[in-house]
Amino acid sequence: MLRSEGEHVLPEALTAVAAMAGTAVVQAAGTDAWNTFRERLGRMLGRGGEQAESGELARLDRTAAEIASADPAEADSVRTYQAGVWRTRVELLLESLDESQREAFAAELRAAVEDIAGNDSAQQVWNGGVTMNGLATDQSRMYQLGQGTMNISES
Repeated sequence: MLRSEGEHVLPEALTAVAAMAGTAVVQAAGTDAWNTFRERLGRMLGRGGEQAESGELARLDRTAAEIASADPAEADSVRTYQAGVWRTRVELLLESLDESQREAFAAELRAAVEDIAGNDSAQQVWNGGVTMNGLATDQSRMYQLGQGTMNISES
């Protein structure tokens, strides 16, 4: 990418952190880890401004909704696009910071991404429908765990 004179060019390590953040947004969306990661990233990107944080949270919510509603045939391309969007947002923020702020933000961002990477609930994304059937007889009980809308009926 060509930069005009005086414009900051991020070191490769920081562009890698921005790319990791974009990927983490896409991987966390729709998982149990989403709310925690969403709030943490929104707070970080908002940089202490309540209105800015609210805007970032709304953007994150739109991203999660777009990923969740993507046609299965286009899901990979939607996820790739959204990862790029968030990479760019993080790069722009990093470019706006001075060197010490940049390093502190990058360290905090790495920690947030590592927390998501270490969270098993962020590694599994469910798309489409899942049908679970079970049969309990006599005095037995059965418990099933799922996410989303569940319909339970007696036969």
